[in-house]
Amino acid sequence: MGHGTEAESNGVYARMQEVLSGKGMEHYYVGTVEADPSLEDVLEAVKKGSYKRVVLRPMMIVAGDHANNDMAGDEEDSWKSVFEGAGYEVVCVVEGLGGIPAVQEILTEHAQAAVDSVK
Repeated sequence: MGHGTEAESNGVYARMQEVLSGKGMEHYYVGTVEADPSLEDVLEAVKKGSYKRVVLRPMMIVAGDHANNDMAGDEEDSWKSVFEGAGYEVVCVVEGLGGIPAVQEILTEHAQAAVDSVK
């Protein structure tokens, strides 16, 4: 679950889905909280498979409000509740991308490149 935006850059989510599918990762679905693809789009795609269990994970640097409430919350409109209501076992991984060592390394490299570019 990404954040999403009404800006043109939101197209990155559809592109990410294409890349995942192109690499044979057909069991991964990309959706957003604030734009498209939406929760409804992801649920529709998942329903086409024979899945019994869904793992939800935020594609955000930190697992803040959207991850804890919109994704993993107990409210009836959270991703967790919607998938459970559709009959799926749901596992929520409430960890931001910033907690992943490989992502930390990429961010550090980009920050260092930015610093080096102004020297």
